[in-house]
Amino acid sequence: MDYQIAIMSYARPERLRDLTLKTLDRYHADHSRITVFVANEEQYQIYKQFVPHTIKLKITTLGHFQSIKAAHMTYAPNTPLLILDDDIAALEQKQGDQLSEYDGNLDNLVAVGFDICEKTKSRMWGIYPVRNAFYMSDEIVVGLRYIIGCCWGTYAQDIAITTPNRLLSSSGNDYETTLQSFKHHGSVVRLNYITAKTDYFASGGIDAELKTRGIAERQKDHTQQLKRIAYRHSELASTYLKAGGITNLRLKRITHQRLSKPVAKND
Repeated sequence: MDYQIAIMSYARPERLRDLTLKTLDRYHADHSRITVFVANEEQYQIYKQFVPHTIKLKITTLGHFQSIKAAHMTYAPNTPLLILDDDIAALEQKQGDQLSEYDGNLDNLVAVGFDICEKTKSRMWGIYPVRNAFYMSDEIVVGLRYIIGCCWGTYAQDIAITTPNRLLSSSGNDYETTLQSFKHHGSVVRLNYITAKTDYFASGGIDAELKTRGIAERQKDHTQQLKRIAYRHSELASTYLKAGGITNLRLKRITHQRLSKPVAKND
């Protein structure tokens, strides 16, 4: 299928080169589909030294969600988009009670996500948010489930991104987008047999963005934003404390359909 790959990156070009771009190459991603979005001209000049000339590099704006929104506007409406973080070391698949590296190609995985979206009139799909095969399943769930922001599919200029009635913060923006997509379209799609190997609070990225904005404590900002999201979507979300007193968000589990994991195709 025809789709585009959008990667948001800020202040960590080496991680982008050594992780996400190498991962995409392992899964035979077409470089002509890939665009890396950076915050400003200074970042653009730095990233030019790390991004192959076969991959597009564009300037958007400072802010992880703001750059996602700006990136959406550079594509024609309804263009299928795979949005990735810049530090994905691998995609992994459930095999019994263990995880192994995903052994398919990227095009096939993306086709599954968008095919289920089209069939269910959903506009957002994603992968399992935790690297733990015990909790994963060999199925696709259509309804309301958290779609983690490191790897997800959507459509350019979708209302869940462009609506003025949403929070614009980078912290917790994947929860906000999941809830907005569910409210506008009635469901999201999650592939529960695929997860990602990544570091969600690594240096650079949102951490560097917040420091640039004068916000020193990312975890404190994250907590504040999750509480705001829970308040705004109180019928669908609530906060709770994880181990160590860390605030997290729990979404109401709504299940419209459970679909079997597709049979792997020979590449």
